[in-house]
Amino acid sequence: MTDDFIERKWGRRKVEYMLPEMEPMLKETLGVIVYQEQVMQIANVLASYSLGEAICCAAPWAKKIRRRWPSSATAL
Repeated sequence: MTDDFIERKWGRRKVEYMLPEMEPMLKETLGVIVYQEQVMQIANVLASYSLGEAICCAAPWAKKIRRRWPSSATAL
């Protein structure tokens, strides 16, 4: 993840977004998910999660605890 950011920052790799809807949320970090808030925004916009539901995705993501993710969030 950090390698992608560095390569994009220095122009050695093209900035790409998995979906066009993700660009506003990831533009600042060059298309790389860096912050928990970005995970929450993505879950809110793409999966129509409320921000309360989205925090359930962000907290385990930050700790890399996949078993605690809601089953519908595994595609994020």
